[in-house]
Amino acid sequence: MSVGLDIAMVAAKSSLITRQKEMAVISQNVAMSNDPNYRRRTTIVDSNVMVLGDSGYFGTGCHVQTILRNYDSALETSLRNATSENSYQETYFDSIRNIEDILAPGGEDQLNNMVQSLAAQAQAIGTSPEELANRVAFIRTAENMADRFNQNYTNLAQLRDNIAGNNAVGTGSISKALSDLKSLLGRVPVLNDRIRSLEEDAFLNQQANDLRDERDKIVSQISEFIDISVQEETDGRYTITCDGNVLIDGVYSPQRGADTLSLVMTNTPPSPYFVPSIVLASDSTVTVNLEGGKIKGSLDARQYITDRMDDLYDYAENFGDSVAYPADFWEENVDYALNDVIRPEPSNGFVYELTAKVGTSGTVQPTWPVAVGDTVVDAEGNTWTCADEFSTFNTAHMAGYDLFGDPGAKVFSTNALQPAGGTILTVSITDPQTIAASAVGDETAAAPENAVQKGNGQNMTALWQTMSDPAATNPNLSGESMMSYSNRMIGDISQDVAIARSQSETTLNIQNMFQNSVLGLSGVNMDEEMTNMLEIQKAYQASAKLIKTLDDMMAMVLNMLS
Repeated sequence: MSVGLDIAMVAAKSSLITRQKEMAVISQNVAMSNDPNYRRRTTIVDSNVMVLGDSGYFGTGCHVQTILRNYDSALETSLRNATSENSYQETYFDSIRNIEDILAPGGEDQLNNMVQSLAAQAQAIGTSPEELANRVAFIRTAENMADRFNQNYTNLAQLRDNIAGNNAVGTGSISKALSDLKSLLGRVPVLNDRIRSLEEDAFLNQQANDLRDERDKIVSQISEFIDISVQEETDGRYTITCDGNVLIDGVYSPQRGADTLSLVMTNTPPSPYFVPSIVLASDSTVTVNLEGGKIKGSLDARQYITDRMDDLYDYAENFGDSVAYPADFWEENVDYALNDVIRPEPSNGFVYELTAKVGTSGTVQPTWPVAVGDTVVDAEGNTWTCADEFSTFNTAHMAGYDLFGDPGAKVFSTNALQPAGGTILTVSITDPQTIAASAVGDETAAAPENAVQKGNGQNMTALWQTMSDPAATNPNLSGESMMSYSNRMIGDISQDVAIARSQSETTLNIQNMFQNSVLGLSGVNMDEEMTNMLEIQKAYQASAKLIKTLDDMMAMVLNMLS
């Protein structure tokens, strides 16, 4: 009988210990219920070995065979992918929405206002060409407009450089993100080793659940930076790849360190921009093409910003140019020197270089070509090459004559090459009397004594018409005129920002959907935990009561023997 009591005591004791372990697991679940990276634990209870007694086999109780971590690989993969996509969309949106504040602070398109004001001043001069105040206002407005062009371009360049500087180093948010990513990747091999070591320990014979939670948390953080694929190997280690490139090798033994990503900035002249690309740290010749994550979002946002800088520069090129204004225009019977540069009379928007000399200019202008690089041979055998082209605005202005009877000069100038930042447009004209308002000048006056019609403002009226004509633009402004393009550009940016905002909200909802699915399957349900706690508490009390009963029976046996 005492043998049976001993076996029963062992069984009751094992039940008590098992319930304590189960309660400890539930307590951990409850304590970690607010941690989204924690995966609920459940216990698997198994019977102890049976022993052979006098009247048959006797059970010896139970034990916790293993503590399982609720984990669904497919759901976790979907959540990682959704996290990467949302991180991309949020980063992209946060970066480009600042462009609206730069180009249209407070919703007001200041550049458009100044372009409209310049057009209005041109009309005012066309109506009253001899009014000096209108001419002064025209130059002042032109200067303000150029300042706004330059300020917008500079601000966009600063926004670009905040993401990655326009130099060989590229310091900015991308390099900071890569540094953070490197730190995260470096922690995974260490955890891989620890998890494998613990789970291969035959004495412990259990899952390294806390370490797995920590590793999955880090992997989730990595997915915020880049899109990754994760493969769990048979020994519990993770292999992590990006664009087919192995960053964490979970196959090779001993565990290798992490490969990381680096930023490379490349400039190809004549482009003013250094273009960022992501390469493997171990082999800079391998370009990693990202598809998601905040680093990809920053790369795409930077490209969007440089595209808008190009748009702004194209717009500025409709006003100004880098062509040196020639001192001479074509005159008959002039002995021009080789390589002299002249403009036709009247101006046609191009300048021409004498590239082969035979004699004087003769008495008849040639039919000037209107494509840079084309040539024409005049009646005297001289060869003239179309050397360069003035801007649309300058060409329109140079078609007229100023108050001195001279042909109109350039109003705006740009750099010979597009700059990476800073000034893109300057005002070349300073004397209000040199504004070419008249359509009649020295060469076209009906009488020599009436060299210029100072009361004629037809050229400024024609200039206004050029500004309002979409077909006159060069470079083309997407079918818009010089007067309407700024408003169109801001409208397009606003639409792009609205789309980016919508996509950011959509991907966040998708991420939350998968997060809720994961939590529903692997998260802690407090109601369920409380129910389990009550059941285990009752089982614990039953085990304790059994032990007390066995103790009383054992005491009775001892008393009978004494």
